[in-house]
Amino acid sequence: MTDQASEPDRGFDFWVGTWDVHLRETDELIGHNEITKLHDGHVLAESYSTVSGRFSGSSLNGFDHEHRRWHQCWMDCTGLVLDLYGGVVDGSMVMIGGGPSENMERISWTPSSDGNVRQHWEQSSDDGATWETVFDGLYKPSRHRD
Repeated sequence: MTDQASEPDRGFDFWVGTWDVHLRETDELIGHNEITKLHDGHVLAESYSTVSGRFSGSSLNGFDHEHRRWHQCWMDCTGLVLDLYGGVVDGSMVMIGGGPSENMERISWTPSSDGNVRQHWEQSSDDGATWETVFDGLYKPSRHRD
């Protein structure tokens, strides 16, 4: 085992950092997110909270070498658990999975040349035939933290 992450492990490195999270449509600041590397860079840990402090959640993200795909497990203060799987598609990290309902979940993270990252979360209740936006956010590098 090496002490540096391998190339597949680096597919989500663009998300590492401290972010201010804005609604993409209105640019309203809604939260803060910190993404850090753990375990010699093989795992990304996410810690999210809203500006109000009323909502928080965390995820662990890593490349599953056996199945050759990325895996995210998200858990939050409401008890929601999402298991998502995927990989890099056309420069975006795209993961699909499910939660406690019958819906499919698809979340994509897309870096832009200005250093921001778009997170687009969609749901499908018809096995992926159609998708509806749940959240469309823009992660901007944090200038300060309280």
